[in-house]
Amino acid sequence: MTDFLISTIASNVILLGVLGYLSKSLITQWLNKDIERFKADVKANVNEELEAYKSKLEKERITLQVAYSGIFSKQADAVLHIYRLLVKLDKNLKLSIQMMETEVSQNYLVYAVKSWAEFSEYFDENRIL
Repeated sequence: MTDFLISTIASNVILLGVLGYLSKSLITQWLNKDIERFKADVKANVNEELEAYKSKLEKERITLQVAYSGIFSKQADAVLHIYRLLVKLDKNLKLSIQMMETEVSQNYLVYAVKSWAEFSEYFDENRIL
């Protein structure tokens, strides 16, 4: 009878040990699966937010590029206009110098002064560009 009792207790202990090990393995597997699913969800959310942020930055970059291209266009127009005014001033000054001996030199000198005033005014207005 004691042998029967010992064998019954031993078999129950072994059965409980096996059941405990199997339940522990099953719970560990479920938890690992949940952890992997959580990691995948977090990674997907991070990638989605990162792509949205990249898209936002790209839109801002394009907006700034358009704005800067407008500024560069204004700069080019201002430089071109200043060059035209300088050419006009140079022409009027040369004519004034050539006509110094004649009585019409006064008119050319007036044109040169007007050209200088026009150039100076435009340059002061567009100096920032």
